Amino acid sequence: MKQKYFLILETIIITLGIILINGCVQQPETESKLEFFSGLCDETIDPYNESNLGINKTLWLNNTTLEVKVYVSINCAETVIKGDYKIQDNKIILEYEKTQCDPCTTCMCVHELIYKFTNLEKKDYQFELELEKYCTKTGTNKNLSLTEAKQIALASECVKEGPLKEVYFCNNDTGTWWIDLDIEKEGCNPACVINVVTKEAEINWRCTGVL
Repeated sequence: MKQKYFLILETIIITLGIILINGCVQQPETESKLEFFSGLCDETIDPYNESNLGINKTLWLNNTTLEVKVYVSINCAETVIKGDYKIQDNKIILEYEKTQCDPCTTCMCVHELIYKFTNLEKKDYQFELELEKYCTKTGTNKNLSLTEAKQIALASECVKEGPLKEVYFCNNDTGTWWIDLDIEKEGCNPACVINVVTKEAEINWRCTGVL
């Protein structure tokens, strides 16, 4: 009886060993996370000297934690309200969003931004700093960020015809974001048009001839 028990136990151990070797039992993957910190106006740094701005320092605190220090210059009447990021292959795009001053002052000020990543694969990354883009309707204080415009477009009828492209522009006079659509239609160059006031989206086919 004991011999039979040990044979069963040995079989279980061997089976588990094979599973582990073949990679059938895997540790759950963890996504990288971001902690974002924005400092107050630093009057000791010249906001008009571009050599003071941008990516200042990157530091690996351990094998999975990276801290990136950035300096940005914004209007004294504005504040940084949000930070985000995108990872594209070996590039990390650091994003930040600020309030839109109305009215603005004549002075600029430098703010320190800290991007602290955890659960990040350690390798030699390239970095790019990107300010959130806004579209403002002329003569009003109505505006809409490009990120929100894309979200509206993705939830609209626009993408039922085809996906969004990374080609866009803001028409301040009409207060609209225009984002190109990847749709093949002869004689046409379609775009999803998002109104910054109503936050509604529709397709403009921009055709040169009769549909």
